[in-house]
Amino acid sequence: MLHQLYPQDKRKNRRLPAANLTAQLKTKQGLFTTWSDLSVSDFSLFGVALILPSEPELGRKITLRLLLTMDMGDIRINQIEAKIVNKLIREDGNWRVGLIFSSQSKQSSDTKAQLKRFQEILEKNEALVGRLSEIAV
Repeated sequence: MLHQLYPQDKRKNRRLPAANLTAQLKTKQGLFTTWSDLSVSDFSLFGVALILPSEPELGRKITLRLLLTMDMGDIRINQIEAKIVNKLIREDGNWRVGLIFSSQSKQSSDTKAQLKRFQEILEKNEALVGRLSEIAV
């Protein structure tokens, strides 16, 4: 069962496998804020796909924290807004949710630089995995 705001896949930008990339969802309850850990399916400069345990509301804006874990240290984006643009229920009962980052023009130059850095590292990782799989064959 597929639910989308944009019915066709019109990706102009390649998405990268999210090796060692994690996300946290910000939720507010009264005066208290909590961050919930989520699995990341893939990533691009313009959005991310997450795995959620419950059905999300299409069009809803959420705040995320992104963390790219590496041997030499972590790269983090502390708060980035995203909008839910599609959702798909998986066989395991979880939801694969597509998000686009909100207000690309309003993002700080630091956030844009961090997103670009995430993309470069994930591209290098994907190329390395590809080369290693060629050698193994």
